[in-house]
Amino acid sequence: ALNQLQTWIEAGVCPPDASMSVNVSPRQLRDERLVPVVIEAVSRSGVDPELVWLEVTESLMMSDPVVASSVLGRLCHLGVKVAIDDFGAGYSGLNMLADFQPDQIKIDMNLVRGIERNGPRQSIVRAVMQVCGDLGIDVIAEGVESPQEYAWFAEHGVRLFQGFLF
Repeated sequence: ALNQLQTWIEAGVCPPDASMSVNVSPRQLRDERLVPVVIEAVSRSGVDPELVWLEVTESLMMSDPVVASSVLGRLCHLGVKVAIDDFGAGYSGLNMLADFQPDQIKIDMNLVRGIERNGPRQSIVRAVMQVCGDLGIDVIAEGVESPQEYAWFAEHGVRLFQGFLF
């Protein structure tokens, strides 16, 4: 993936600051070779580590917080960024945001779906966005499929989106 990103950057297909996100599975996170593999991939590709995003699910972070903290901490020290995927799909422990201090969270599509007409969901999402803003964590609205969902999040300061609408 990083070699392809570098090829696209060199060919002018995407800008020099384009990033690449890679999902990390529970098995990979527990594998002692993950850190050396990421180091080698970044080195071999020539991609700036700041352009590399590792996405881990909220449930993975909560199921083995000691391992997650250790491994992701070593990768962050290299400059690699961490995003928590599917935030709000399971545990939604706000203390996790303080403990792990990810660079980004992706609000789960189940919270996004129909948000423009769901008052209780809006209150929860606004609270999460406020906490993230205070901690300097970027928020992505995941699974945006309608102009109304997009408009609600854009109106509330979200600037990163993912979904079929795009």
